[in-house]
Amino acid sequence: MSFCLIASAGAAFAQAPEIETTIQAPVAPRKAYNRHAITVEALGKGGLYSLNYDYLVSLKSAIGFGISYQSLHANPTVSDAAVELITLPVYANFYFPFANHRPFLSTAVTFLKAHASANVDLSNLFAGMKWTYEPNDGSESKTLTVNRADMALNNNVDILIAIPSLGAGYEFRTADGAIFRLQAMGFVSDKIYPWAGLSFGVGI
Repeated sequence: MSFCLIASAGAAFAQAPEIETTIQAPVAPRKAYNRHAITVEALGKGGLYSLNYDYLVSLKSAIGFGISYQSLHANPTVSDAAVELITLPVYANFYFPFANHRPFLSTAVTFLKAHASANVDLSNLFAGMKWTYEPNDGSESKTLTVNRADMALNNNVDILIAIPSLGAGYEFRTADGAIFRLQAMGFVSDKIYPWAGLSFGVGI
């Protein structure tokens, strides 16, 4: 009797379907979730442009900063004017539910250091000019010719200010970590000055 039971159990086991066990390697996290990002922004918080770094504190928030240097020169006939700007925007983005496409709100403070200089030389403008005048002693009119006028004006101005801003935008991150951002914003001073920015970058 026991031999029949063992034989029956063996036959049933032989007819049972084979169960395959496979071990899958862990899936690498998507680069879109990388916490560090480097972006280049045209216009935006840094003025004309800025190079930015930001860090994902969580899937719904990021903090970052940027830097920009701009030099503007004007060379009219009698003057040489120049303005040098250094901007340092410090910002925070607050994202809606994390996905490839997601809107966000942003707040920032842009520190701006400006150095302006203007060198105006009027020497060539007045050289060779003639003035006719009447002496006080009643003698005949006399003419004064200016051979050279030493009239040079040098002015330098330094400014350091902090400008807050508020904005809202759209971000798209690809699975490979490429980042695209479009943002509308406004600098807040005595009134709100509308502005916009466009960013491209990569998560690292």
